[in-house]
Amino acid sequence: MRVFPTYTLLGWQWSPDNGQTWQNYPREVSDEIKDDEDDAGVRYIDPITGREYIIYKKFELNPHTGEKRKVQQDPSGSIKYQSSPSASSSVVTMSSSTVVASSSTAAKNSKSLSSASTLAKKPKSSSAAVVSSSSPSSVWQCFVDGVWTNYDTHVQQALDQLHSGNGAGHPITLKLGAQNYNIDIHNYQQQNSSTEYMRAIRNRMEFKRIDVVDWGTVVKMTRVYSDSKAPVAPLCKKKYEPATYAHGDWEQLGDGNDDEPVVELSCSTPSGTPCIFRRKYIVQFLDASPKCPNCGHLYQISGTQPPGMLDIFSTSSSWITGVFHFPSGFQGPRQENPRKPYRGRNQKIYYPNTTDGREAIRLVKKTFMRGSLFTIGTSVTTGCTNMVVFGGIHLKTAITGGPTNHGYPDNTWFARLKGECASRNIS
Repeated sequence: MRVFPTYTLLGWQWSPDNGQTWQNYPREVSDEIKDDEDDAGVRYIDPITGREYIIYKKFELNPHTGEKRKVQQDPSGSIKYQSSPSASSSVVTMSSSTVVASSSTAAKNSKSLSSASTLAKKPKSSSAAVVSSSSPSSVWQCFVDGVWTNYDTHVQQALDQLHSGNGAGHPITLKLGAQNYNIDIHNYQQQNSSTEYMRAIRNRMEFKRIDVVDWGTVVKMTRVYSDSKAPVAPLCKKKYEPATYAHGDWEQLGDGNDDEPVVELSCSTPSGTPCIFRRKYIVQFLDASPKCPNCGHLYQISGTQPPGMLDIFSTSSSWITGVFHFPSGFQGPRQENPRKPYRGRNQKIYYPNTTDGREAIRLVKKTFMRGSLFTIGTSVTTGCTNMVVFGGIHLKTAITGGPTNHGYPDNTWFARLKGECASRNIS
C-alpha cells in the first residue's frame, strides 16, 4: 500500500455544542476556508447528516433552517493531514462528486423524490447529477434534502428563458406538483408560496472539450461543380473556372471531382469574389484560423478551453458567486502541447447582484460555454507551464482590493468586460 506523508496545518474546526468541543473539517474544506479571504462563505455538505452549511470565519450557517454553529481556526496547530492526492472533498462547489450523504440520508432523499412529479429523480450516483451530452450543457438545480436535484424539462426551459432576459419580471411562480413556488433567479432561491420555506437553487454548466471541428457543418459547405451542365453555385450565383486560384491557395481549383471536391462557403455572396475553395485547402486554413481567407468573415467555433464545470449561485443578496472546476488531464489536439498532461484549476468569481452584475454573469456563462474563458498555457504570475489559465477575459476573483487585486471598487470593470467579450463576438 502506498503511504503518503502527513503534514501539520492550522486547520479549521466547527463546534456542535457552542464551543465546548470541536471537530475538524476535512483538509480540502480547511483549504477552501483559508482561501476565502473575503469571507464570502464556503458551501459544505455534512457527510453524516447530509445537511448544507455555508462556512464563514466565525460560524457556519444552515441556509434552510437558520441554524448556526461556531467555527474557529485550530489554536493548537495540531491537526495532521495526509497528503494523498485522492483525498475526497465535501465542499459542494465544483466537483462531479460534490454531493456526499450517508446511506440513510440517501434513502430518505430517494423516497422523497420518487413521490414528487416536479423534480427529476435522484441520480443513481453523484456523478449522474452532471448533465452529459456531446456539447456544452446547462442545468438548473434545487437543493432538496441535502442533494442538488435537477428541475424537470419545463422548469428548466422557463428558467433559461428568464435568465437569458437578465431576469426581467422575476420572480416567477410555477406549480410544482400540488404546490406553488416562487423561483427567484436574482437571489437564487425557491420559496414555497404556502409555507414560505426557502431552498437554494443554482445553475450548473458543463463544458466538454471539442477536439475536432466539423468545418463542413460550421461553415455550411456546399459542393459546387464546373461542369457546364451543373447548376451555378447557390450563393454567389456563378460557376467557377477550374483554372482559377482561390485566395491564398497555391493550386488551381480544378474540376472538383471526387478526389478533390470544390466547395462554396456560407459567407459567399453574388457581389465580389466568390468564397469557393478546394475543400482540402479550406479545411487546413480554417484549422489555423476560423476566418474566410477571401472575405474575412469570422466563424464562431468552440475555443480551446479544457473540460470543466461552472456553478452559479448566491449566498447573500449583495453578491453572485461563480465557481469553476477544471480537473487535471491530458491536452487535446487543438491545445498547446497535445498529449501532454496539464494541471487543473479551481477558481471563484464574484459579481454584484445588480443589473450590471447579472449581465456580467450572463456574459461569463456565454463565454464559458463557447470554450473561450480559460485555456491551457503558462501562468503569468507563477511561470508554471501546462496549466489552466485565463483566456484573455479579466474576471473579478475578489470582492475587495480594487482593480489591482481583481476586486472592487472598480468604476470601469463592466465596460472592460463587455469590450473583451465583444472582441470575441460575444454579446
